[in-house]
Amino acid sequence: MRRPKAIAKYNLDFCSLELHKNYMKAEINEGVCITSEITATLTEIALQFFENRPFVYLTHRVNSYAVDPTVYYETSKIENLVAFIIVSDQIIHKKQSEIEKTFFKKELRYFESMEKALAYKDEVLSCIEK
Repeated sequence: MRRPKAIAKYNLDFCSLELHKNYMKAEINEGVCITSEITATLTEIALQFFENRPFVYLTHRVNSYAVDPTVYYETSKIENLVAFIIVSDQIIHKKQSEIEKTFFKKELRYFESMEKALAYKDEVLSCIEK
């Protein structure tokens, strides 16, 4: 499957970030702890780029890092954020996603492949557009 080309890319201190038409994809750097400050930076970028358009946040967990699960309370407040997707083939990330899901008040899904994650992204956004 051919991956879509990003409209914009950022190399931030804590991650590489791609912005696409209707989703943002982050690869968080090794050893980072996702805090409210980092979440605020990502939220600001999302709000500027997507404005009032529905979008999905996709995190490709290729590195090991920590997440303060309380950041999901704030992330849940982003009105045009439709879903949060975690992609990883590591079982520990699947178990972490189950814990993180309890803090997130919107749709949070885990996938082992990028192809399945992108297909789900298309599915969930198509429901919004109808």
